[in-house]
This record gives sequence, C-alpha cells and structure tokens, in this order.
Amino acid sequence: MYISKIKLDAQVRESINPEVVEQYAEAMTDGVVFPPVEVFTDGTEYHLADGYHRVMAATRNQFTEIPANIRPGTRSDALWYALGANQAHGLRMSRADVRQAISLAVREFPNRSNREIAKQIGCSHVTVGDERKALETVGQVDQLKSRTGADGKQYPATRITSATLNPVLDGDGADDEADEPGNESHAHPGDDDRFKLTAKSIAEKAVYLLSGIKPKDKYRTEALNRVIAYCKKELRRASR
Repeated sequence: MYISKIKLDAQVRESINPEVVEQYAEAMTDGVVFPPVEVFTDGTEYHLADGYHRVMAATRNQFTEIPANIRPGTRSDALWYALGANQAHGLRMSRADVRQAISLAVREFPNRSNREIAKQIGCSHVTVGDERKALETVGQVDQLKSRTGADGKQYPATRITSATLNPVLDGDGADDEADEPGNESHAHPGDDDRFKLTAKSIAEKAVYLLSGIKPKDKYRTEALNRVIAYCKKELRRASR
C-alpha cells in the first residue's frame, strides 16, 4: 500500500521510539521482511491501527509502499484495534504508554466499561478506574453513568478504583462526592473531615501519577521516591 495514503491518527503510545525506528529501518535495508501493517478504511480514508514504527522506518528509508492488511472500518475501529495490538507482538508498552492508552480509551470510548477497556489494553480494570476518576476530576470526561455490556445492552456503571479497594485511602467508606475537589465550599462547622478527604484524594492521585514516571538518572529517581514517600506518609496521617 502507498504510505502517503495512510493516516497516522490512531496512535496509542505516548511517543514513537526513535531507536526502534532506526533498528527497523536498518533491518529493512538489509532485506528483512516485516509483517504487514494493519489498516482500516471506510472506502475514503485509511487509518493505521498497528505498525507505526514500521511505517516510520519505511518512511525514513524513503520507501513509497509498505505491505498492509486492509480491513473495513472507521478511525474508531482502528483505534480500538490499536489499543490491543501490542499485547501479542511488537515493542512492549511502557507504563507511560499504558496510561496514555487508558486515557485515550476512556475519552474516545466513554461508555465502554473499565473491564472491557482493561481487557483490550491488557492491564488491570482497577488501573483503568483510577485513570477514569482522575480524568473526571479535572473535567476531561463526564462521569460514567452507564456502560455497554458484551450483549450490546446498557447497564448501570460501577466504578472500581484502588481507593475503593483500600478503605484506608478512601475515608473508610465515605461517599464519592466528598472526595471531589470543589466541594470544600459546602463545608460547615464540624465537617472538617470533608476537607481532609479531598486532600487525601489529591495525595492519592499524586502517588498514582508520580509512580508512573521513570527518571533517567539515579538522582532524579531518588528525589521522586522521596516525594512519593512523603505523599504516602501524609495519606497515613490523614487516615488516622
């Protein structure tokens, strides 16, 4: 297939790895035959679903064509396929890639359940729930009201996060509304716990996000670990 026709708008990874592109490009020059890339088309546009590093390598070598399996479908079909493409082959997804994939899936497929998204990506449904809650908190996605079941029917949504599984971090069963930022203004005398719960929610989210960062040297790693340890310490204090 002509590379110029392929739209690279269903990218799941946080970024393309230039070292892998270089390795693939050299291998292609040496005559190594790679598997065909996966492309979805609606008859007008062609959306790449799997094979971004291969396409980049072929482009680097100034190839005009690349072997491709053409499937019927839209950009959404290509994106959903892309979310699960690297479970069986290709460059293993990093933790940052997984977070990026979850964030993209939750925004692009808001009515799919946490379990369905987790199964497609190859991660824990609890991790998906944490990312969904984080996106809801900052207003990037609406709170999930219903989900689409495997039978295609709509069911009431249930959300499981690491906080749900750990009552110490979740205010011993306090309702979700108390955990949402912005509710402090409704506090009244004797309701100081509501502010504490909000602080705990923020600290918990900070630990989750910071834990996914991989510094490039030991000094940054040590500094990051100190910040994470401090947040965890404050969480323990707030739960007393």
